[in-house]
Amino acid sequence: MPTRKVSSCFFFLMSSEFTVNRGNGWDSAATLSTFGIDFVPSTRDDAPVPATLTREESRRIGEFISAARQQDHSDRLEFIDSDATDASWAAHRATWMKWYKKLSPKVNEAIDKVLDELESLPKTMLHQQDDDTFPALVYLVSQALSSASNALFGEYACNGSFLKIEAHGAFQMLLAQTHARHKRSWKRALTILFGKVDAQGTPLQEGVGRWPKLVKDMEGS
Repeated sequence: MPTRKVSSCFFFLMSSEFTVNRGNGWDSAATLSTFGIDFVPSTRDDAPVPATLTREESRRIGEFISAARQQDHSDRLEFIDSDATDASWAAHRATWMKWYKKLSPKVNEAIDKVLDELESLPKTMLHQQDDDTFPALVYLVSQALSSASNALFGEYACNGSFLKIEAHGAFQMLLAQTHARHKRSWKRALTILFGKVDAQGTPLQEGVGRWPKLVKDMEGS
């Protein structure tokens, strides 16, 4: 699967009906609540407007949801992400991406909460390893692909306990973004303690950062 924007992958997962008559994320009150979305963007003039959106923005995103649903499943993510042959939807994509920037903290929080409950957060996985190398993305995917997706998106995106195969690529992109986000935090923490570190987290120089002073303070206490 080509690399897609995380915002597009989330939109795809919310807008796709993976099983006939099971609806999609925008139809699920539980899924909306999970991600802190109060109302569904709508083209109806009398529909409630989601927080942080204007009625025009809500209408535009509602049109984009409807248009995405009309696409063949195999073409839907490309349409959502960027279809250079159809610039008429450029404003709709831009409005969605603007809203997703506001939604993303809640999305990240929901993903982290589920991974924490499953003991699959990278910081937890670090303790499950024999070394201090940051856990590889493949480990996160193998632990969380089905269990986390079920908790986040519910039965409409799953076949029993397992994520529908059509949703794998998009959900793996969400996990990849989560992995990268936690790895940045891990590296920042190591840099504060030990100075510059390599990709494996090994300090490049001894005696720098805050760690030497912390050790000295602990030894003197």
